[in-house]
Amino acid sequence: QQRLEMVRLAVEDEKGFVVTEREVAREGYTYTVDTMRELTRQYPSERFVQIVGADTLLELENWKDFDEIAKMCGFFVVPRTVKMRGAMRKRWQSAAARRSRFRAVQASTFPRRAFGQ
Repeated sequence: QQRLEMVRLAVEDEKGFVVTEREVAREGYTYTVDTMRELTRQYPSERFVQIVGADTLLELENWKDFDEIAKMCGFFVVPRTVKMRGAMRKRWQSAAARRSRFRAVQASTFPRRAFGQ
């Protein structure tokens, strides 16, 4: 619930962002691939982006059915702290070297108020 509220705060004034409670409301194990299947079926013409913390970056490829997820959505990786940005850059370069589908973009305008920055 706390992460859901952080995301809600981060995007509340941002046009085009919608927060879904599907994974929080689902009983039992919940997987991103199931959520993305539901969303792409329900909204076939929409583009989706998962907002994840930088510590998740190298773990993405270990997610259940990650290759399928990567076809259904993009990822917006947010440093959890200012200090983490340098480490994130190094990890990103390592991930990008392994997988050409990773691409870094500058997103300095993303709201930082919910992340304490």
